Amino acid sequence: MGDKKVKRTAWEDALVQFSIAANKLKGVYAAVCHDIYSAHQGIEHDAMNVLCLGARVVGPKLANELVAAFLAARFRNEERYIRRVDKVRKLENLKV
Repeated sequence: MGDKKVKRTAWEDALVQFSIAANKLKGVYAAVCHDIYSAHQGIEHDAMNVLCLGARVVGPKLANELVAAFLAARFRNEERYIRRVDKVRKLENLKV
């Protein structure tokens, strides 16, 4: 990923550890989603840009629906969501 901006991607057979590892990268906001609401709400409220799907948990039909909801969603540029995302971005810049 390096210096490139992450737009959106979906990982199949992504166990929880993949989302944890992905979230260590600056600009990556990954989540494991097994329901359609979370797949679009994660973008709308939290600027999620990586969708992780567990292949042992999600069948092909649901996986297609999750990816479709994920790709169709847009961040809601409302003050409360902007504040939420800004808090996460501040954490990325901490020197720990």
